[in-house]
Amino acid sequence: MKLLAFIAIAALSFSGNAKIPKFDSAASRIYDLKIQNAKLAVFTTHMPLIKEQITSQLSFLVGFFNHYNSGPLLSHAKFEVISVKEDQSGRGKFIATYNATIPVAWNNRNSPVGSMQVTLPHRAGPQFYGQFLNAMDSGNLSNCHDHSGALSTANLFYHFRPNNSYCNFSDEAIANEYVFKLAATFTPSALQTSDKAPEYKKLWADGLLDVFLVFAKDKPYAANQNDVGSISYYETIRALYREYSSERFNFALNEQLPKFVQIEKTLSNGQKIRIVAMLVEKVSLVSQSEINTIKAYSTKADYVMYNGHAGLGSNIDQFIRLVDFPRARYQVYFLNGCDTFSYYPTQAMTRVERMNPGDKASKWLDLISNGMPAYFHTMAPNTMAVLRELVKQRASYRDILSQIDDYQNAAVMGEEDNLY
Repeated sequence: MKLLAFIAIAALSFSGNAKIPKFDSAASRIYDLKIQNAKLAVFTTHMPLIKEQITSQLSFLVGFFNHYNSGPLLSHAKFEVISVKEDQSGRGKFIATYNATIPVAWNNRNSPVGSMQVTLPHRAGPQFYGQFLNAMDSGNLSNCHDHSGALSTANLFYHFRPNNSYCNFSDEAIANEYVFKLAATFTPSALQTSDKAPEYKKLWADGLLDVFLVFAKDKPYAANQNDVGSISYYETIRALYREYSSERFNFALNEQLPKFVQIEKTLSNGQKIRIVAMLVEKVSLVSQSEINTIKAYSTKADYVMYNGHAGLGSNIDQFIRLVDFPRARYQVYFLNGCDTFSYYPTQAMTRVERMNPGDKASKWLDLISNGMPAYFHTMAPNTMAVLRELVKQRASYRDILSQIDDYQNAAVMGEEDNLY
């Protein structure tokens, strides 16, 4: 076998050289998945393209681990290519071999394991994903996805379930046609923390808790009464009025439902809470006026929450582009969408550090995300559960996260340097 290239490169993160914040959760613990000699069939020796295709291949870990009610931290996956050799198997022209390390939020309901076999597509790219789609949609891999929605080449990584019952990758002839089975170690990570809490003194430093809640519809431009995103917004503001306003809630779930509400209340201890909630069609479809609103309220908020579709990560990236991060102001964010842990927005860390030169992002930002899907019917109770604890100013993060729907596998990152 002819060695065409041997490349030893610095570990590559999905996000460049992003620092990995630490982690805690009531539903899971953080593990390091380490794959030695992982393989990908390619048709090029051009290293940037090989790296892009490896990144695409590793994205299928979302579906792989969702099978176990767990989620990979893809934004902080690191890998190094160690060789590119001619392929003798017929899968591609070359085989790229690489080592990878990926943090994973491993659900507490699962038994600890020291090793596992990881199944990933043996190629990446539109042509192969088209073949993969056909096989998963109506061919011999029809039991190898979660059957939760329409499949496309863009979302195969999300629905992929190679360890489903009756998924026939146990048939080596079928497996060889589509996947590599990769040996991996799976051990507790040094990123795990415990017993940390939000920095309540910073959140309430001025005696006022500023809260900014952004909701997005399930289907843009749908009638409010028929849209589960609008319904979750409506149920949340109704609960907010009941607990944090002396005014009567007098809105109907129809097209006259206001897309922006502001509530203020003086608490029994003399402190105040100010809550702004807004409903948008979709974060990628906001008007200039809505952009201005998001920027104005996010920069002065103590707690910011997004409730809506993650859009396979695109909506999370867009939301983080829309907000403004303040200088020297501690904030807590909750990105309450599907698998937002896997789409952890490292650009948030970069922007916070840019606003606070010399400081780690974790000094100023704690970010809550979900290792599993979130559903619209849980968004109102999740919103209220976290907010109540921020008002009480006593609970640890683990206690707060235990009140979020257990299925979501919610976790916090960036809390490691909190004083509490």
